Amino acid sequence: LSNEDAFEILRERRGTMYDPLIVDSFIRAYDAIAPAAISAGQQARSLVPIGNEGPHASSGRVLNQIHEGSAESTMLLEAARVCQKAQSAPEALDAIASLSRELTPAHVVALYAFLPQSDVLRCIYATNDPDALLSGFEIPKGERTTGWVAANDRSILNSAAALDLGTLADAFVPPLKTALCIAVKCGVTVSGVLTFYSRLESPFNERHTYTAEQLAALLARYIPNPERSSTPVVRFPDVISRSSQSRK
Repeated sequence: LSNEDAFEILRERRGTMYDPLIVDSFIRAYDAIAPAAISAGQQARSLVPIGNEGPHASSGRVLNQIHEGSAESTMLLEAARVCQKAQSAPEALDAIASLSRELTPAHVVALYAFLPQSDVLRCIYATNDPDALLSGFEIPKGERTTGWVAANDRSILNSAAALDLGTLADAFVPPLKTALCIAVKCGVTVSGVLTFYSRLESPFNERHTYTAEQLAALLARYIPNPERSSTPVVRFPDVISRSSQSRK
C-alpha cells in the first residue's frame, strides 16, 4: 500500500471513522515524522522476543494485537457517538450492551443503580435475560461482588458469578459462571455498578477490564447521582421492560 493510497483511505473515512482534525494534522506532518516513526518501529521489532517460533510468528502476534486494539478503539468511539445521539436511555443501553458482548466474553450485561434510601443496588437493565430473572434484583451495598465494588470503588475480575447472584446464577441456561464488576461513577461518587456475567470459567482479562471501564463511564449519565436529589432519574421500570421485551 503506497503512501498516497493510505492517505486516500484516510480522506475517505475523514469525519466518519476518523477525526478530521487528526487526519489533516497527520497528513500535513507525515513527511516530518515518518523517518522517526520508521526508526522507532524497527527498534520495537528488535525488542520482541522471538523464542522458538521464529520472527514471523512473533511479528504476526504483534500485528494482531495492534489490529485488535485499533478495532476496539473504533468500537468504543462508536459507543460514545451512539450515547450522544441516543433519544432515550434504553436506546443507549441497548447499544452499549451489544458492544460489550462484542468486545468481551460477556453473555449477560447488567447495570445496577445505587439507591441510597435503602442502601442497595438494584438491577435496572439486563441483556440476554428473557425470563427477567435480574429485573429488579437487589444487592445490599458492601455485600457480594457487585455490592463490594460499589462500596470500595474497585473492580473485581473473574469472580464466581454465584458469589454475586447466589442460586440465581444457575437459573440461566447455560448457568453463569464468572463475573466482571466495574463501578459507575458520577464525578467521584459511585452511583452504580456495571457487571458482566459469562458462561465461561475466568474468561476476562485486563483488557476487558479497561473496555468495561470505558463503557461504564458512558453509562454514568443514565444513573442518578445519589448525592444530588435534583439529578434526573431514568424511569427504571421502563428500561427493564424495554430490555426484556427486545430479547423475547
